[in-house]
Amino acid sequence: MRNVLITCLLLVFLGQASFAASLAFSLDAKTVSYVTSVGNYSSTKNIDPIYGIGIVLSVPLKKKLSLRFEGQYNTLASFTNGLGQKTDLSMFPLQVSLQTNAGGLYLGGGINYTLWTSSIGGNSISENNGIGYQVYAGLDNLIFGNLELKYTYMAASFSFLGTTINQAAGTISLGTKIWLI
Repeated sequence: MRNVLITCLLLVFLGQASFAASLAFSLDAKTVSYVTSVGNYSSTKNIDPIYGIGIVLSVPLKKKLSLRFEGQYNTLASFTNGLGQKTDLSMFPLQVSLQTNAGGLYLGGGINYTLWTSSIGGNSISENNGIGYQVYAGLDNLIFGNLELKYTYMAASFSFLGTTINQAAGTISLGTKIWLI
């Protein structure tokens, strides 16, 4: 299913995109709510804020519609999990969104594929199966610059010492885009 969706998005991109793409750096601060589930046990943590920096490519499709690709690097979050183990968590989302503009306001949403790195009690795990979604709204004008509010949901599962661990993170971020071209 994921491959079909990516192929359709690429066909739309290649078929309708003009060469007037815009490139930007993104900066944001996120609050993170993290849920982990092992069997019947579930634990929720509100993690200290993390910060992200990324690259955004926006490609116009029609007059007020554009396709946005974004990749982001986030800082590391550390906390003690429900079993008392020190846990370090990094999430690196790759996002594809459709965005519509109305004057200086814009709305968008799409899917993300998130690369996770977890360290639980000194054991490091890299996960490449995180899928999720995001929705966002922003303001882009000369007086206030670019300001964006985004909700992102990411989920993944992995096997640790023979046990499947499901995890999900929901982030609310406030950020800006610095457009280069």
